[in-house]
Amino acid sequence: MYQERIVGNVLVANPLKSTGKTAVCLEVSKRFPLEQSRPKYPAGFYVKGRIDGHSFKMVKLIALKDGSFLFPVPTDIRRKMSRKGVGDEVRLDIRKDRVFYGMHDEFLLAYCQEPTTVRVFYCMLREMQQHYYHEWMWTAKDQAARTDRIARALYGLRNNLTFEEMRKATKDWGK
Repeated sequence: MYQERIVGNVLVANPLKSTGKTAVCLEVSKRFPLEQSRPKYPAGFYVKGRIDGHSFKMVKLIALKDGSFLFPVPTDIRRKMSRKGVGDEVRLDIRKDRVFYGMHDEFLLAYCQEPTTVRVFYCMLREMQQHYYHEWMWTAKDQAARTDRIARALYGLRNNLTFEEMRKATKDWGK
């Protein structure tokens, strides 16, 4: 597993957000997106790790024009680091996180047979919503559970439901 160890970064105001938000500007090698197995997606990728001893996962690094990346400090960690502010140093260790589970083959076959409106809705979901659907399908304990989850996912997509809405709507399936 590729790992980038960054030490001594300085918190800076996030230039992409409103005032008061903090982020860590860090230099990450340009080969990191390739190591993420996402060579066609260099604009940003997901990492996990620790910042000053606080764990995080699925945080998207954002590419800046100068080749560096912006690490947005998650809100819960900003609160835990309340004594730290812009200009303070932090210790950041990052490594690649699972970016996305790809579409499961069985889901892909069923998805391709769905009406265009369902496929359009799926494409309009945020990347993380798509990720939640796929991770949920891939992490089923057995084939029967996976088949059930694929059916639930298709139900959710047919009814224009986000992942959370689909989980609530299908909570009582099979009971």
